[in-house]
Amino acid sequence: MNYVENLKRSLSLDDATLATLAGVDVSRIREWEEDDALPGREASLLADATGIPIEALIGGDGNVVPPMMWKKDREGAEQENLVRIAHARLIGARFVNLMALIRGDGDAAATPDGFQALLGKLRSVAPTSPVADQARLTAEAFTEESGFGVGPVGELLRPWLRSKGFVVLEMGFKGTKTSKVEGLLTYVTTDGGVQRPLIIANSYGTSWARRNYIILHELAHAIHDWQADGSSIVDQQERGHDTAPEERADEFAIRVLVSERLLRHLGNGGLALANAGVKELAALVRGTHAEVRHIVRAGQMYDLIDEKEANRLLGLTAGAMAIVGETDPHALSLDKAMAIPGYVKIEENRNLLTSKKRRTVWPIPNLVLPIPFVSAVRQAWRAEKISARRAAELLMISSDEFTERHIKAS
Repeated sequence: MNYVENLKRSLSLDDATLATLAGVDVSRIREWEEDDALPGREASLLADATGIPIEALIGGDGNVVPPMMWKKDREGAEQENLVRIAHARLIGARFVNLMALIRGDGDAAATPDGFQALLGKLRSVAPTSPVADQARLTAEAFTEESGFGVGPVGELLRPWLRSKGFVVLEMGFKGTKTSKVEGLLTYVTTDGGVQRPLIIANSYGTSWARRNYIILHELAHAIHDWQADGSSIVDQQERGHDTAPEERADEFAIRVLVSERLLRHLGNGGLALANAGVKELAALVRGTHAEVRHIVRAGQMYDLIDEKEANRLLGLTAGAMAIVGETDPHALSLDKAMAIPGYVKIEENRNLLTSKKRRTVWPIPNLVLPIPFVSAVRQAWRAEKISARRAAELLMISSDEFTERHIKAS
């Protein structure tokens, strides 16, 4: 068995999937097997996509050790989902390096050890307690540390995490017929050797409130599951929530997003969850930045409602969300929300709203890149940190296409 065969076996990939990840035609895989080698450009793509150091990809015999994220999902996973996860990680890893390059400080203007100090502090909370107690105590500690207070956390969450050194990206990738990967957590290392936790929330067909939950769910894995390198995947069907790590992450996310203090505060202001009608439930969604199901779950956790009332409230979900959608773009999927005037606040990014300007062509076609990533590439090019040719490579388009999309159009 030669190098390429060992690599496929180590990653549990067939020829077609390896070709997709490397951005080549499947016939090239057979050529690599004959040559018993992996070209440098393709090795760089695979390194960013899988998290395997490039030295291990080009300097060994192909018997690589997959990152924990890869091992967790590959058992019984559809190859299509592995590809989506790898592509998301590829964009995330490149985004981290772009931001470090733009800032010139290696850590994207974050507190250099901010996330390490934060995670270390939160990990020290009740490490041997039962799962439910761990989730509750860690959520309380996080809320105190972040200073979010009694208000909703959705608007504050992303910038606060970024200030601590986390990289948070929202990008769209479709699921398969049976499942959809909604979020992932992994760690990426900048070219300067700075390790950063990367949280990606899938924006395809998901509301802002849903992504708030996903980001917090993945944060919980970064806190509690660090011995498994922190890598995690949230599946739309929420499979695996019967396991301790998933139960803990689920409860942590709900307790931070819909704290007991917040629900009681809203109740005191006339928005009690018990006996709420459709309009009141819609107001609670706006007041918590959370989905109805998570508000109801929180109400049960805090003994504000019983199971019968919970089922009644869940039956009002469609009506409540219809009301929210009339006035709040956050209730819509990201693509629909971005079409609403004023939703995108950075003027320069308005001409990136159409997916056509963010769609890749080569070597990996038909990815729709997130706006912050495309914006970072343009910013790095304008600051002369990268050449136009390198910018085109990062956006996975030709130099001519880069000129048409980003030079002539600006």
